[in-house]
Amino acid sequence: MYECFGKGDVKGIVDAGSEDMCFNFVGGGPYKGKFEGRANVEKFFGLIGKNWGGPKGVTIEFSPSDFQQSGDSKLVNTMTIKHLTPEGLVIFGTETHTWTFKDGKWSSITVKPDAPRDMHAAAFEKKENQAIMLCEMCWSLFGQGRTDEIIKHCNLENAVFDLMSGEEGIDKVPYGGKYINGQEGKGFEIPFKKMQESWVFDKDFVFKPTKITAIGNVVTMTVEIDCMTVGGKKIKGTETHTAICERDANGILKTKSWTVTNGKHHVQAFAA
Repeated sequence: MYECFGKGDVKGIVDAGSEDMCFNFVGGGPYKGKFEGRANVEKFFGLIGKNWGGPKGVTIEFSPSDFQQSGDSKLVNTMTIKHLTPEGLVIFGTETHTWTFKDGKWSSITVKPDAPRDMHAAAFEKKENQAIMLCEMCWSLFGQGRTDEIIKHCNLENAVFDLMSGEEGIDKVPYGGKYINGQEGKGFEIPFKKMQESWVFDKDFVFKPTKITAIGNVVTMTVEIDCMTVGGKKIKGTETHTAICERDANGILKTKSWTVTNGKHHVQAFAA
């Protein structure tokens, strides 16, 4: 079923359903409600395709997990979504899918966004600042070690990644300096690789925002870091990250710049 969705094979989904199939979307957004019968379920998926942007939308992640079966007639799983629409919207979060089955076919599915945020309402009903949502998605991807996807999907061409450039002693920090997305020898892959080579990513590793605010598409983040270097030095402190976001030619919201300041704790860790 999920493979069919990923390929846009709506026919494959409805063909696998019973005659009285029902798709109940409990969340917000333009496709909320109950869709009963084949024609209405097809309508639901049409609304998803239209509002997610069709081929112009960017799906970074659409992955089911944590399947729990209850007998032969019920299945519950979690769905994680990271998606960017051509309208500059960010769909990011998790939801619970509850399936029922009858005579070897799926009979109903109920989709309910997980707390604390309905990601669909956050995007389509503008209940959350979309630039903040984009930055939170980037933090999630970084925490999963998926920096290649941050570079590919979340940053404009020629975006700037400024890691404490101009701060005293920053030349001692392996990843310190200013980088430009897509430029050979200056690309974002360089600082990410140097971070991975310089930090110990163990169970005690902490690198996360503790406060995020925004004025329009300018996002300010207070970030805590607490980790060890591979050389056995401690990096512990609070720094400021500022991201400026902008839509690209296809309407996808991305970062134009990401600037890190107040990084003396990095300098102290790498000082001789």
